[in-house]
Parts: sequence; C-alpha cells; structure tokens
Amino acid sequence: MASIAPEVCFRPLTIEEYEKLIEEFCCMETPMFPMTEERFAHVLWQCGFQYPDTGIEMLREEGKVQASKDAWGREAAEATWECLRKYETFCMEVACCCSLGTPYFSFQRAYLLACQKVRAEFGDIPSVAGMFGDQKLVSLDSFVKTFHPPRYGEDPKDDVYLVEFELAAPVRLKYVHEQLKFLRNAKKHETS
Repeated sequence: MASIAPEVCFRPLTIEEYEKLIEEFCCMETPMFPMTEERFAHVLWQCGFQYPDTGIEMLREEGKVQASKDAWGREAAEATWECLRKYETFCMEVACCCSLGTPYFSFQRAYLLACQKVRAEFGDIPSVAGMFGDQKLVSLDSFVKTFHPPRYGEDPKDDVYLVEFELAAPVRLKYVHEQLKFLRNAKKHETS
C-alpha cells in the first residue's frame, strides 16, 4: 500500500495554491500583491492558519516580519507563511486533512465547488460565512463532508481520500424557504 508524502498534506495552502484557487473560482482583476495586512491575515486564515492576526503580531514583535501594515509584497507574505507554518497553528480542517492524508488544497477546492453549486442553485447566498476573493462562502457547518477512502492505484493521486461536500438537509430547506419567501414578496409587489 503506497502512502502520500507527509509534506503534501501536513500543511495549509501555500500562497501559490491560494492563487490557483483564486484564478479558478474568482473574477479578480486586480493583482494579489501588494495587499494590506488585514487582507493578508484573511488570506492566511483561508490558507488554513488559525489566528493569523495574532501570529503576524507575534512575528512582528520577534522581528521576523518587516512588512508595513499597508503594503505586503509576495516575499514578505511567503516568509511569514513559512514562519507561521513552523508554529503549526492550523485550523481544525487542516488537522482533519492531515489525519486522513488528504491535501488541504483538495479540501478547500471541494468546499469552493460546493459553494459555487449553492450559488448556482439558490442565487445570492442569504447567509454569508465570509469571502474567498470576490466569492461569497457558505458556512462550512452548512455542509455534510464525506471523505471517500483511497483507491490505491498506479497514480499517487489515488492514494488520498477524496472530499465531497453536500448541503445539509436543514440548510437546504432553509434556503428553499427563503427563496420561496422572496418570490412571494416579489409577486406581492408586482400585483400592488
């Protein structure tokens, strides 16, 4: 039985992987860098770091962060990412992926695909859990997550768990109810 290399799954998204997801799922026309510290902390959070604001401040106090609060360049961002990675302050989703041998990139991509499907089915998402680039996100808690076991084949990609997100039934009912309420109100305004 083959095993996936630990460096593939025991880490959050890299800046490059984050950019790949932005390219795939967003319509951002402005370059990613430079960015503000607030925006960079949000990017780190989406990459899988827990409490990135605190981590950045701690690294600044230790003299490991030289970037200003208004202009984070790629070099400073990557150096900070590497420092935070060494502290291993990852969110629970990264830890879950690590325990299952699933790259966090696969988890995040499946999550973004699921959010995209919800937007396609229900239009504008009524309750937003945050933003990924210019895309609204549905709360992770709104989904049932399924990790399909590895297939262990010729291709090393077969050796990881596949992740699938399905909108939980109570959340789906809530969205359908909100959609019906919106349609009734629109029809009511048409007739008046």
